[in-house]
Amino acid sequence: MRPVRLRNYIFYLLALTITLPLLVLSYSQYRMIEQEIRKDDLLLVEDALALSNNIKNRVDSAKTLVVMSASTLQVYGTEDKSALRAILKSILTEVPYFLNIHYGDVNGDVIVFEPPKNARNESNEGVSHTNRDHWSHIRNRDSVYISDVIMATGAANVPIVNICAPAINKSGKIIGYAVSALDLKSLYEDVVSGLDIQDSAVYILDKKGAPIYATDHVNSPEPLIPSKVLKELVANKENAQVLSRNDASDLVGAIREIPGLGWYVGVFKKEEDRESAIISMAATNSLIFFFLLLVTFILASYSVRPLTESVNKLIEQVREGKAVPTEAEKVHHPEELVELQKAFCRLLVKLKSHQKSEGALSELSESDVQKEVELLKEQYEFLQALITLLPSPMAIVDENGFVRFLNQSASKFFDKAVAGANFAQMLKEKFEEDNFGFNLHGMSEEKTLKTKDTREDFLLQRRELPPIKGTRRSVYLLSPFKEPDWNSK
Repeated sequence: MRPVRLRNYIFYLLALTITLPLLVLSYSQYRMIEQEIRKDDLLLVEDALALSNNIKNRVDSAKTLVVMSASTLQVYGTEDKSALRAILKSILTEVPYFLNIHYGDVNGDVIVFEPPKNARNESNEGVSHTNRDHWSHIRNRDSVYISDVIMATGAANVPIVNICAPAINKSGKIIGYAVSALDLKSLYEDVVSGLDIQDSAVYILDKKGAPIYATDHVNSPEPLIPSKVLKELVANKENAQVLSRNDASDLVGAIREIPGLGWYVGVFKKEEDRESAIISMAATNSLIFFFLLLVTFILASYSVRPLTESVNKLIEQVREGKAVPTEAEKVHHPEELVELQKAFCRLLVKLKSHQKSEGALSELSESDVQKEVELLKEQYEFLQALITLLPSPMAIVDENGFVRFLNQSASKFFDKAVAGANFAQMLKEKFEEDNFGFNLHGMSEEKTLKTKDTREDFLLQRRELPPIKGTRRSVYLLSPFKEPDWNSK
């Protein structure tokens, strides 16, 4: 492995110093964006619910006006056209999202129409609606009817929704109908004027998923969202969801059903707009990181040069073993290296002084060394014999619970056990188990145990030995235990 130079270590340290704060900053920014996206999702859910309620309120108001118009027809009859026209005109003036409104008789012929002429300057009155879509649903119907989206002809050239209410006389006979066409764009603009959703994609769909109104899609009778997907999106009422589109970018938002109408309202934002925020943050942080890294390396290359030169001077002096450096080898900065060079010089002087007394140390004769070795051997053999012949069972156990040494009493007591056995298992076979459970690591320094066969009490003592080569050992000593006689004097 190639050794790493001091200069490289400094560069690595500087790079780490720059990288860690940027990583923390990037993570903080990412968490903030996640929170903003979560907050945006909640707002989309709330906007969809608010839009649903607003549209329902306006459609309910429109339905009420149409029912009132039908009641007026019931009162005035079909002959007083001037009175009927005044009523329709006042309603159309007051309700901006009514595209038109008219009275028709039971045969489908228009009695009064407001406005009187369409955009092509053709008369809207005296026209038969027998073949129109709405007539097929309201003919002989005695209750209010709200249609799905309709591609209107004649008075309107855009998709509309009709509200139809029958006029029934006192005899219970239908004498005509009040019919209005909702201008869906005006209805939507009137609804969203008080909601902050101008930047969102908004769908108002009928029960088949066809767009009654869509801000980012051409109005069409074809389903914009399949019924199955609609039901799945509506089922999740708490969170925003992704709407996949094959012909455009995916949307994120929420869909809510308008109660009582069978319509759906969806408020969405483009998924790619949300993802671009994270990508932009990552790109910006990467540019900042590489710029700072480049500047740091340039500045570091100049700042570490004096340091590395001083270190190289000190290395040369150490390699040559000079107690007194030459003028070219002297270190002038930094202060720590200056002190290190002085300490090395003092150490080298002391080393040479000690070398002079090396001869005196070598005068120690081989016989004196041999005597010391023999004395240590005798002491070792004495201690080994003392431990081996000790009448009380004794075992030395390592930190993993395995026996490293047994004296003769322990080997006999534990039925000729040998080194290498599991000490906890040996105890378990010999003594009754209590709450201690022979857990050597959880055992106190002294513990009273009772043998299984003779039911004698023994005192088990444990003492820790100093670690040997990093391995911990414990001494366990067994001795008969007798309860003290507290009544004896």
